[in-house]
Amino acid sequence: RVGNFSSSDIHKLMSTGKGVNGFGASAITYIAEKNIERKMGISLKQEVTSKPMAWGHLMEAWVFQDDRFLDTSYQSVGDVTLVHPSIPFWCGSPDYKSMTKGVVADCKGYERKNFAEYADTILANDVELLKLNHPEEYWQLVSNAIILGVNKIQPILFMPYFNELEAIAEFIDGTDIDIQNPFKYRFIFDAI
Repeated sequence: RVGNFSSSDIHKLMSTGKGVNGFGASAITYIAEKNIERKMGISLKQEVTSKPMAWGHLMEAWVFQDDRFLDTSYQSVGDVTLVHPSIPFWCGSPDYKSMTKGVVADCKGYERKNFAEYADTILANDVELLKLNHPEEYWQLVSNAIILGVNKIQPILFMPYFNELEAIAEFIDGTDIDIQNPFKYRFIFDAI
């Protein structure tokens, strides 16, 4: 991903303004950062793990492993970086894909406020509202759809019930979800 435009940050390129070729400030900054990464050969981002990030990653794995949520046509591909077929500096890592359905999906496991706001938008079933209220999520889905060559996007939002936390803790213990950092999900065990 070093020096490449990624689906998770592609929304920055969608800003318009008075910059070169009509780009907005966030697009100009993003382009400049990617150029620096190419020159240095290293990412400018420092790897940081937070509870919300760990929770989101865990919810992505939890949703995939339970057939109540996704049918068997879906593949989990979040750990693979896919490159656009003709633009080598454009990549993405969608959470799931279903080539038989021609759909790309991303799962979000937000904290309460963000969950409620995103849920309201998804339930409205209005793509323009998704684009307006949640441009980061919208453009990430669109970018991944373009990279995969599919024409359907599926936002997925998940929050378990409190009584499911014990099963989630067992899921963590029974998998190698993050063998490098076993204390990453301790906050879940502490909540039970």
